[in-house]
Amino acid sequence: MILSDDVAQLLRPQTVRQRALVVIVSDLFTEPAELASAFGHLRFRRHDVAVFHLLDPQELAFTFQRPTRFLDLEGGGSIFADPVEIADRYHRAVAAYLESLRQIVLESGIDYHRVLTDEPYEQVLARFLVGRAAARGLR
Repeated sequence: MILSDDVAQLLRPQTVRQRALVVIVSDLFTEPAELASAFGHLRFRRHDVAVFHLLDPQELAFTFQRPTRFLDLEGGGSIFADPVEIADRYHRAVAAYLESLRQIVLESGIDYHRVLTDEPYEQVLARFLVGRAAARGLR
């Protein structure tokens, strides 16, 4: 299993040499072209790829009402903004990103799971395993 925000590491041939189940747990906030390349490489190598895309419910809802300092938790600094002024642009940007990700997932044929960070991980894992068993007729 690969827990990484560095999708580029998936492109290195030495990372996973044999055909395997590759599980990626990430926020996937990287350039869509880089994701497409990484997923394509893994599928080309005939790996079975499952991606758990982690999203905070606040990232999707963006219901902030007062001027807020938004922190980049990966070391990119902070931005102070009035959410009312940027909400429309933010929602459009997130929708465009999720749509491009949907296209990448469809084209690469990976097993994609959107996971909200407030979901209990046991339920997410159980849903994944039951879905895998049902797809293989292993009930």
